[in-house]
Amino acid sequence: MDLKKQILLGITITIVFMAGCISNDFEGKYLNEENPKYYIEIYKDGTFYGYACSSFFSSICSGVSGKWKKQGEEIIFSTSWGAAKSRLEGDAIIDEGGKRWIKEGKYVPFEKRYEYEGKYLRNNNPDYSLELHKDHTYTKNTIERYIRGGGIARQYREWGTWKIEENKMVFTVSGNDIRYPAPGNTYSYEIKEEDGQLKLGVLLEWIKQ
Repeated sequence: MDLKKQILLGITITIVFMAGCISNDFEGKYLNEENPKYYIEIYKDGTFYGYACSSFFSSICSGVSGKWKKQGEEIIFSTSWGAAKSRLEGDAIIDEGGKRWIKEGKYVPFEKRYEYEGKYLRNNNPDYSLELHKDHTYTKNTIERYIRGGGIARQYREWGTWKIEENKMVFTVSGNDIRYPAPGNTYSYEIKEEDGQLKLGVLLEWIKQ
């Protein structure tokens, strides 16, 4: 075999080997970008297992298993009740609903994903403000207007500490100008990003300025 044929054969073998590695590279565990408790695990034997909870009732959770098949940049997940297509995009799987599932090891946890400190205003009332400080304390200001009392406005202030737990921001109340919520109580807001804006909450949203 002459030198040219040897080189061509070597390149062909290398390409085939690389293609085989690339085709198997996507296998592994993928975490839901919005909630890392939910995941899809893709196995090399052509099966998969997924776990998630209801979007309406977070206490209702279940797992589903089936088979997968790769067609180009698409993955078809098949179960006993039907099939769904997803697409590969770098280290992520994008499902039919547009949700991103990030490969384990490439997933960025919420506490490192955004710069949370700063001012937030509520979507239905810009008089309501929330300030998150770098020392993980917060102050919240709300205004109540008494229309029947001649338009008198009174401001209420709440303060405490905040922390990130998975996809939620958890607030612990230290004190406020009214009795509720009482000091020591905790509540949380879901963290999300929409149209390039960082938001806390679902319906009544706090939007970072």
